[in-house]
Amino acid sequence: MEQKTSPRVSSFKRWDGTGKACTPWDKLKRDPELWSRDGNCLVHLYARGDPRRGPSFKVNLDVLLAAKCHSLVAKYVYEEVFLDDLTGDSNPNDKVELYIPAPSTTTKSQAALYHLAIRNLFAWVFRRPVVGDHLGLALINLLNSLREFRFDEDNMDSILGYMDEEGYLDMANQPHHAMAMLHFAEHFQLKDLYTDALCHCVGMYDQLNNIPEYQVIASATRKLIRQKKGEMDAKLRDAGQMLRNFLEGDLQEAQIRLSHGERAHLKHFRTFLTAYFTKKLGRYPPGSIDPPALVFEPQVYRLMYQDLNALYLHLADWEFTTRTLPTMAQLQTGSSVLHIVHGFDQRNRYPALNHPLPLIPEMPRKTSSRRISWLTKSDKLKPDQRLVAHAAVVKATNKHKALLDNELVLAYRKFEEDAVFFPPKVDRGEKPSHADIRKARWSLTYCVYQVVRSCVLPPAECAGITGDLRYNIAIDTTNLALPWAEGQTSPLTSNPRTPTTIFEPHLTPSAPSSLQSLADSSYHTVRPATSPEADHDNDNEEHTLKTTRSLTSRTPYKLTEQVFCTPSPIPILTRSLLRPSCHTFGSVDRFSIEALKPPPLCLSVR
Repeated sequence: MEQKTSPRVSSFKRWDGTGKACTPWDKLKRDPELWSRDGNCLVHLYARGDPRRGPSFKVNLDVLLAAKCHSLVAKYVYEEVFLDDLTGDSNPNDKVELYIPAPSTTTKSQAALYHLAIRNLFAWVFRRPVVGDHLGLALINLLNSLREFRFDEDNMDSILGYMDEEGYLDMANQPHHAMAMLHFAEHFQLKDLYTDALCHCVGMYDQLNNIPEYQVIASATRKLIRQKKGEMDAKLRDAGQMLRNFLEGDLQEAQIRLSHGERAHLKHFRTFLTAYFTKKLGRYPPGSIDPPALVFEPQVYRLMYQDLNALYLHLADWEFTTRTLPTMAQLQTGSSVLHIVHGFDQRNRYPALNHPLPLIPEMPRKTSSRRISWLTKSDKLKPDQRLVAHAAVVKATNKHKALLDNELVLAYRKFEEDAVFFPPKVDRGEKPSHADIRKARWSLTYCVYQVVRSCVLPPAECAGITGDLRYNIAIDTTNLALPWAEGQTSPLTSNPRTPTTIFEPHLTPSAPSSLQSLADSSYHTVRPATSPEADHDNDNEEHTLKTTRSLTSRTPYKLTEQVFCTPSPIPILTRSLLRPSCHTFGSVDRFSIEALKPPPLCLSVR
C-alpha cells in the first residue's frame, strides 16, 4: 500500500456533502462552525501554558457529554471538576476548558493532522462537515478518534448515520464521494459499502484520475476498477449489437421453430418497435458514446427499460412462474416459447425472469355447419369474427392503469388491433393463429427486455440511488475479488482504548465484518399492485427503489440491526450550533441529559 504524504494545512478542504461541494479551508485556529455564543466549553488545540492565540472551538459541554465523549473531557479538562457538576444547572455561566496538545513526537504537519482529526470529532458531535485533504482519509481518522474516545459505543453505526446525514453516502454522480466511500470501506473492510462505491467508481472511471484520493487507495482496488470497467464495456457493446436490429440475427436459431407466417408477423413487430423508438429517441439506433461500437447513453437505456418493462408486464401470464408447476394447457401452448426464452437466457447468461410465458388469446370454438357457401372465401375474417378475435386478444392482457398509461403499451394495443383487422399478407396455408402470433411477439419482447434490463439495472449492493445517473453502472458483482484476504484481522477488532495514530494511517488488508444492506434500489419500474408477483420478477430481479427511507434504512450498511425507541428531547439550547436531525448524536446516541449523568468522578488536575 502506498504511503501517504502529510498535507499542508493550506491544502485542507471542507467537504460539504449535502451541498455537493468542497472548498479550501484554513480555520483550525478558530473555527466559526464550532463557535457558539452560548457555549461553555473552550477547546484549545495546544498544551496548557503554550503562548497561543486562544481557543479554537467554543461549544456546549452538555452536547459534548450527550454524545458520550466523557473520556475526551476527562482526559483533557484543565480544572478538577465532577462530571455531575458539569451536566448540572447550578452554574450555567461557568466555563470549562479543554487543552488538547498533539503528541510530543509529531512533526508540525503531523500535529496539524492530529488536531484536524480532533476538529472532525467535534464536527461529528455538532453535525458539521469534515475537513481534510482527502474525504475518505478524514472519515477514517474520524472513526479512529470515535473508537478512542467512545470505546464502549457502536461507533460504526454512529459514523454511518453521520455520513448519511451529511450526504457522503450519496455517491450518484459524485466521484469524490464514491472514491471516499471506497477508501473508507477498503480500510475497515465493509463489503457492501465497498461494492456499492466500487460500482460508482467504475461508472465514473474517466473522472478518477482527477481525484487525488485515487492514488491513495490500494493498488488491488485500482486494478479491480479497471477490470470491472473492461467487463462492463464489453457487455454494453454486445448488447448494443443485439439491440441494433432488435435481435434479428440472435434469434435465427429460434426462428427455425416459427412458421413463415409467424416470421412475417415477427418482422412486422420489429418494424413497429423500430418506428416507435425512432419517434421517441429521434433516431434508431441512437448515437453511440463508444464508436465504432454501439453503446447507448444511460438515459436511453432507462427510457427503453421503462417502456419494455411495462410491455412485458402487460403481456405476461402472472399465474405462471418459474417456481410453480405448469398446467397441462400451459405446457401445450407454451413449450415452444419456453424453449426460445430459456435458450436465449442460457446463451447470454441472463437470470430467467419469473414470468416466462405470455397470456394466450382464446378464441371461441366454431360450431359445425352443413351449409356450404357458394361465395369465395376471403383471407380476412368477417367483421363480426374480427371483433370477436380482437376481444380475445384484448382480454389476454393485463390492464392495470399504470400499464395502460405507458406510451409503448398504448402503441402496442393499437398495433395489435390493426394486426387483427388488417393482417399482413401471407399464404393461405401458412396463416398463423392469434395465439401463435402472440407467442412470437412475446418471445421478441422477452428477449429484448432482457438485453435492456442487463444494461440498466444496478447491482443489489448499490443502495439508495436517487435521480438519474449520468453513467452506466451495469456491473457484475458476483464472486467479487475483494482486496483483503480471508481470515486476516480487521481494523475494527483492534483495541479501541489504544490511542490511534491518526496522522499517518496504514491501510493494512484484513478480513471484513459481515454486513447486510438494508435498502434495495434500482430505477423506477411500472409494477401493478394487483400482481402477486409484481414486485419480484425473479430471484435476482428488479430491486424497487425506495423513495422514502425509515430511520433504520437511512444507514444502509449496518453491522447489526437495532430497535430504536422514541427518545425524550434533550434539554440543551445551542441555537445555531446544532441543526435539526433525526440522528442528533448518531443513531444510537439519543437520550436525555438526566439519563447520562454518571456517578461523581473526581478528575485530577492537569
